[in-house]
Amino acid sequence: MSGKLKKVEVFLSFAAKDAPVAEELWSYLNDALISSRHYAWHLWGFTKELLVGENFDQEIQKALQEADLGVFALSSGFLNSPYIRNKELPAFLDEAQNRRIIPVQMKALSSNADLHGLQTRQIFRYKSPYWAGRAPHSREAWAIDLADEMHRVAQKYGLGK
Repeated sequence: MSGKLKKVEVFLSFAAKDAPVAEELWSYLNDALISSRHYAWHLWGFTKELLVGENFDQEIQKALQEADLGVFALSSGFLNSPYIRNKELPAFLDEAQNRRIIPVQMKALSSNADLHGLQTRQIFRYKSPYWAGRAPHSREAWAIDLADEMHRVAQKYGLGK
């Protein structure tokens, strides 16, 4: 593609207790997105972007405002986080905000879990979670499939600046 790539700001949401698994997923995802011929993807996650001493709530709110797309890594820890439920999810579930959300099944969940507004959304790999005894090459392939879905969403909804 000739010309300048559209920049898509992506907010990565996950429970702090899931950081090791989420960071691996984000790494594979970044590797899959970096060679995009359509978009310049910027993945914002608190473990990489926040510096010691910064006001974390202020920085997260700023990232939420700038995001075109939110990727939400579902797990029990995610669903049980008051911060995610009260601050991060509402920013993407509010249709008036014109942000897209991609909930992904990072870990297995109970079929009785309260999804806090996500129950009406298509969840990426709902029956096949990222962290389900997969070998590393299989987890990488999972992330590549997610990158392809992100491209589809960006194209359909005209994301990027």
